[in-house]
This record gives sequence, C-alpha cells and structure tokens, in this order.
Amino acid sequence: MMCATCRQSLNVDTDNNGVRYIHRVLDDTHAVVPVYPGTEFRGRCDFCSDGTPAWVLPARDFTDPNDPDHASSAGNWGACDPCAALIRDDQWDAVVARVVASEVHRAGLADDRAAEIYAGILRELYVSLRHNIIGPLAALDPAP
Repeated sequence: MMCATCRQSLNVDTDNNGVRYIHRVLDDTHAVVPVYPGTEFRGRCDFCSDGTPAWVLPARDFTDPNDPDHASSAGNWGACDPCAALIRDDQWDAVVARVVASEVHRAGLADDRAAEIYAGILRELYVSLRHNIIGPLAALDPAP
C-alpha cells in the first residue's frame, strides 16, 4: 500500500483496534490516503523513497523485527533502478547506506548517532526481508 497524496510506502500497524496504515517515513503534513499500487498508480521506491519503482522484489509478508505489532509492506517490495542494482549485486550494506543518506537529505536526522541507529534498524529489517524473498527482481512494465 502507498499514500495517494505523497506516493510514500505505507506500513501496516496492527493493535487491539485493528489495522491501520502509517507513513513509512514520518509525515505529519497530511492524512494517510491508502491505495494499492497498480500500473495506473506507481509510488516511490520501498527502499530509498526517492525514485519511482522500476523493479519488484517478490517477498512474503513478515513481522518487522523492530516492532512485533508491525507487518512489512504487503508482500512484494518496489525498487528504483539504483536500489535494484545494489540488491541484484547483493550489496545490502550499500542499500542501507543509500536509504540512510536519502533520509538524512529528505528529512534530516538530528545527528550522526541518529543515523547510526536508523541504519541498525534498517539492517535488521532487511535481514528479515532477505529471509522472505521468494524470487528474483523482476522489471515492472513502464509507468504510463
């Protein structure tokens, strides 16, 4: 799922009140407007949140190791060309560095320690993702 307003990937949060969608990267400028990404609506890269996905990484749903009440995105993950190239080359540390650099640039992190903490969280998340990948990267049809 993604937000129709900002095209950002959404996380699924479950609790006693049910399921709700939240922005993957904190964004309090607007309410979440969840939509399923189809060929007519292409969101942002599920990794760096900068580029438009040109690839899909097939994966099973899994529990976020950093938050047991939080599921991953619904199965498959979309990747932009630069993130897909790193994933294809099994360069997961470089994926983490790219995502952290993107977040520092986009939203800013308070200090280097915050960036280190975020990198650790991403490493754990991507280890879980790697255990749940069910096929190779596949090219998406060009966006309309």
